[in-house]
Amino acid sequence: MVNLETLKQIQRDTLNQINLINTEETHRILIGMGTCGKAAGAKLIFDYLTEMKREYHYPIQICPTGCVGMCILEPMVEVIDRNGQHTVYINVDEQIMKEILHQHIKQNIVLDQYTINGVKETYES
Repeated sequence: MVNLETLKQIQRDTLNQINLINTEETHRILIGMGTCGKAAGAKLIFDYLTEMKREYHYPIQICPTGCVGMCILEPMVEVIDRNGQHTVYINVDEQIMKEILHQHIKQNIVLDQYTINGVKETYES
């Protein structure tokens, strides 16, 4: 049987991992893998990220998540850094994901043109 202190330690360890504390990972990447996300190509993005992490040792956590509720914007990818900054990229394909890895993950440059705000500005112009 597990005692209370063991459960508290599991909780602390899990929160540290989620918040990128005491870990080599610099970013957590959530991929919307609900039905519409998968239909839009989220599985391809997930597989691509997994391969890039394995091959090039990107310091990222890759986490599938459920429905995000914005089907028309799928595949959606949320990047969270150690400071808790959230950036949501929309309509992501492998080329966009490659740019996110090279610029956002490696250089901390947010690619606004692929976020909902960037797309909104394009349509309003």
